[in-house]
Amino acid sequence: MPSQIILFDQSRSASHLLAKVLSKQPKLEKLHILYSACRGKQVEWLTSDDWENGMAEADYSAFKASARTATAVWQEALVQSKRDASTLKIQEHVQSFINSSSTIPSIPENFTSIPDTLLLHTNTIPVLTIRDPRLAVSSAYRVLTSFGFSHGSGRPNFLISTTLVWQRRLYDFFCSHGVQPMVIDTDDIMTDPGYCRFVCEKLDLEPELACIEWEKITEEEKANIHPMLYASQMGLLESTGLDASRAAKNLDFVVEEKKWDDEFGDDVPMVREMVESGIPHYQYLRERRLRM
Repeated sequence: MPSQIILFDQSRSASHLLAKVLSKQPKLEKLHILYSACRGKQVEWLTSDDWENGMAEADYSAFKASARTATAVWQEALVQSKRDASTLKIQEHVQSFINSSSTIPSIPENFTSIPDTLLLHTNTIPVLTIRDPRLAVSSAYRVLTSFGFSHGSGRPNFLISTTLVWQRRLYDFFCSHGVQPMVIDTDDIMTDPGYCRFVCEKLDLEPELACIEWEKITEEEKANIHPMLYASQMGLLESTGLDASRAAKNLDFVVEEKKWDDEFGDDVPMVREMVESGIPHYQYLRERRLRM
């Protein structure tokens, strides 16, 4: 049994769908968005007019303090899950815990604010979710805009939020320490219930408990959910099960990309830049994805 499953979530990779698939597993103890306070400071910095000067000293101190708090909570949860004979499941957007003193990591250095002792804890399974950048990047722009950020939150934050460099670096980091990450392209989750059960099996969970159908969010639940949470997970919350029509392989990208000029206006070049820069990393990771 794994001690922990760390789900490193590429923004807009439908990783919440994977979390939904795993949601009925009794062995899992879930601990999510530990580093959200860190991400908040990071967004403040990257959306400021003087972001090029780096994060202000006071903000960076607060960032590091938040990271230490999150790490302490994680360490205690890991100890408790061992007592309970369960598996801890961590889920985080990768950019949330970047060590903001440097945003250009070298390989195979640990570029995160998470100590090696946690990342490389015995019997850890790292899971990296990926999705075709043509879908992930365009979706990120829409969601960030819906949050009230103009121009997809601005170039610095948009680039940090949508790059696949972090997933690629994490993959290489774990491999350099003899740990093989599990790469999951969520196209495979969307299109194959059998694959969902296979993932559960590989995580030493119960395949028959893979959640592939669920109830749509009710109006009462919708009224009580945070607007940002609803905006970021609307497709999942309004669904009742796996939806193969949303998979990249079932879309005509010639048609989809023609819509971008009207939808993204002057920001189309920025969106295309991040799509194009992400394709090589996506292909690299997709070649190494978990296959049945």
